[in-house]
Amino acid sequence: MNFTKQLTGRYLRIIFFVVIGIFYAILTSVNPFPMSNILLWLLVLWLFRSTINEANKLPYKIVLIIFVSLLLGYVITGVKSAFYIAEFNQVRLGSDEMDLFPNNWSSDTISVLLSYTTWYKKVSFAFNQEYFHYSFGTASMSLGIIFTKTIKIIEILGLAIFAGLRFKK
Repeated sequence: MNFTKQLTGRYLRIIFFVVIGIFYAILTSVNPFPMSNILLWLLVLWLFRSTINEANKLPYKIVLIIFVSLLLGYVITGVKSAFYIAEFNQVRLGSDEMDLFPNNWSSDTISVLLSYTTWYKKVSFAFNQEYFHYSFGTASMSLGIIFTKTIKIIEILGLAIFAGLRFKK
């Protein structure tokens, strides 16, 4: 009975972080305000650290940090890339209206999460093409490709680094 509860708890944590990663990626892809995206990232970080602190043993904490970081990295980059490519295709194919969610983003997201080769192709395309561009009324600001890539790397690696700092033994 105890083993079944532990196994169920681990599966529920995995599902929880997959759902959190998907919601985070969608919300940050749709949201144009960098400050609220940072707050969302801090919320995910807090949930991640809270889960790590629940673990009893140090080896389990380390395995949990590595596994959840890889899982969140896979989910977040995959969903954001699928969203970007769907938006990119909609803009380039000359769609008259741009909605909050681009056409076919949900089917692209499902295929990205289920197939590693599709994930790799979409993530590599998005990583090479996407850069952050913000518009504030008539003013606009582009962060450039190097600064954008730095932010993306910090977003994923930062989860593992900050979750691993100062956790209790």
